[in-house]
Amino acid sequence: QSPSSSLQTLTVRGGAKNNNPNDSFLEHNPSYQGTTLGDLEQRNFIPTANNNHQQMVSYQNTPSSRYTSSSQPKPMTQIISDFMSKLHSTSPLLHNGIITILVLFLAWQIPSFMPILRNHFVCSRYNILQKKRLHALVLSTLSHATFTHLALNMYAFITFGLSTQQILQRCNLPIWPFVVGAAIAGSLTFLLANPQGSCIGLSGVTLAMLAFNAMNNPSKELGFVIYFVPIRLAAQHALTLILCMSVLGTLGQKVGSAAGGNVAHATHLGGLLFGIGYYEALRREWLTRYRPRCLRWVVWKRWLGLVR
Repeated sequence: QSPSSSLQTLTVRGGAKNNNPNDSFLEHNPSYQGTTLGDLEQRNFIPTANNNHQQMVSYQNTPSSRYTSSSQPKPMTQIISDFMSKLHSTSPLLHNGIITILVLFLAWQIPSFMPILRNHFVCSRYNILQKKRLHALVLSTLSHATFTHLALNMYAFITFGLSTQQILQRCNLPIWPFVVGAAIAGSLTFLLANPQGSCIGLSGVTLAMLAFNAMNNPSKELGFVIYFVPIRLAAQHALTLILCMSVLGTLGQKVGSAAGGNVAHATHLGGLLFGIGYYEALRREWLTRYRPRCLRWVVWKRWLGLVR
């Protein structure tokens, strides 16, 4: 910009200045009609001393900038609520099962509820054979002893339950017969292998789902954490490993060995065998070709009044 009132349009020529003393970095170009450096300064594209000060004050007074985010995460209660709503829309059985398991776990913490829970929510020869409480074969799977036991089974129930339901839905089969059958198979296997003692927990059902998924997709990788060590195995190898551990654990408890521990290995074994057998029945089309009326969604929808 010249000292006079008239403006001269200038362009900047890049590169180093040559040895010619008459040469200049600036050259006159009266026909240039583009943007000048002055225009860029007026539009704040080129920071000046005043602009730098204003920008610094703006960053200091503003709690967020382009390097920080002002958005806050969702509250944990909202995350849980959204998850449960989505789970209910996807699988009402898994949703209602999780809620029932949580309620029963809280009920086990109240001493006044203990007699009722022991009589109807524990699998034992006394309840099943002597008192003829056959419903305990299924209801015992809803009870859990510790929070760790509860958390592991709930995680496995949701993870493998959703994939199991997807497979069965493709064949137009509901998931509830699978869950009930796995619960009964695990409980009966425990009663056959253990004349004494009792068992509770959803492990038989969750392992049946694991076996069913492993048979359907043997190459799928599954992640486990054993003594804080993460391990990833192909589903087929994981199924073989867990099956061997369940057989050895059941035999160890049968002979009274301490190697069996307090884990209901027979229940696990019964669930695994049920999951394998259910997949084979599905693969051979026994469940779709010769399925009884109780396995058909149409019958249950009519019974519930959903369709006519």
